Amino acid sequence: AKGTFTASNITVDSSGRVITAASGTGGDKNLALTTVYNGPASGTFTATPNTSKIQVYVRGAGGAGGQTQGQPGSAGQGAPGGFGLWSVPVSQPYAVPYSIGAGGAAGNLNQPGAAGAATTFADNYTANGGNGGTRSPPSPGSPGTVGTSPGSTVDYQQPTAAIMGQYILTNPIGIDTTNTNFNANNIMGSEAGGGGGQAVNGNPGGIKVYEDIG
Repeated sequence: AKGTFTASNITVDSSGRVITAASGTGGDKNLALTTVYNGPASGTFTATPNTSKIQVYVRGAGGAGGQTQGQPGSAGQGAPGGFGLWSVPVSQPYAVPYSIGAGGAAGNLNQPGAAGAATTFADNYTANGGNGGTRSPPSPGSPGTVGTSPGSTVDYQQPTAAIMGQYILTNPIGIDTTNTNFNANNIMGSEAGGGGGQAVNGNPGGIKVYEDIG
């Protein structure tokens, strides 16, 4: 096997000799965080021109906590929104809508908390909001149920330490900060999409997009 090869595929015999060699294809490009949106918000995401694949994290909004009627009593807490990851092939040009849900509103006196709204990316990928907690009495109130992310490549359901650390949420070059509610220290962090406590509003959802431009 004489010559110069790139990204080589080789075969070595039992004597350690290279008996075949051919140029192969390069590996996938690294994924880079390019876009972070915090809700509630809506707009259009446009991929970088040379992007061929994205991974998008979508988080639904949290439900609100219920309200009590006097004392004693303990209303149920709102639940976190659904939380999923989708791996999406990209055909250029790629521009898709997104809509990020608002957190549920806390209930008035003796009322349950409202559910959080869903977050949707490209009309195909949806993380549903968490449900609100029930009122009190009866006491104790019941917590809401966690939102879902049906059809996601990875369905996290509950907040996970895998992408909650703020160390990955700094402001990289090229990140989209056009959303007026952008908060690099909060989006997809421990509070994003969380449910509210007793008589507390739920937190909004969010979106993070990684593109294979690295």
